[in-house]
Amino acid sequence: MSQLLQMFLSRHELLSSRFYSKVYRTHSRIIKCMSTHRVLDPEGFTTKSQASAFGTEVLGYIEKLHALGVPVSPIGDTNLFIISDPQTGKPSVMLDVPDGGTSVEEVMEYADEKHIRVLAEAMIGAFLPLLYQNPLQETWGAVGIDAIPSNFALAEGHMTYIDFTPPRYFSS
Repeated sequence: MSQLLQMFLSRHELLSSRFYSKVYRTHSRIIKCMSTHRVLDPEGFTTKSQASAFGTEVLGYIEKLHALGVPVSPIGDTNLFIISDPQTGKPSVMLDVPDGGTSVEEVMEYADEKHIRVLAEAMIGAFLPLLYQNPLQETWGAVGIDAIPSNFALAEGHMTYIDFTPPRYFSS
């Protein structure tokens, strides 16, 4: 990642850091920087063209979820960049999306039992379209999600699915 980008992101809230990604909140946007998964080699990407192919898969995944009716960030407001670290040359994929709100996982930490149930029902409502999809569609195979609270966000009573790494990417 370029020094300028690192400096910019260091001034914003780091929401999470995982094996292969860091997620930042900048004003009304979320920026997710994804690199090669250090545990599940060789499934990651090592070249800019491979990173670009992965980025295309991410955008395709968002489009598929949207087409099925899963509430996701608007694809028109989603930006994707392929960047390289100037020192190592290693590529990263940077996804820039509108802020979907507060993580449902975070909300659940402070919610009572009644509100946890309401949140769980809203999450199920958000991914219910996946349960009705026809896995034999000609345009794509069945689409899945990682339905855990940290992959959903809540803003003004609206639930949004926010994990855009296709689940099959880091699984065998």
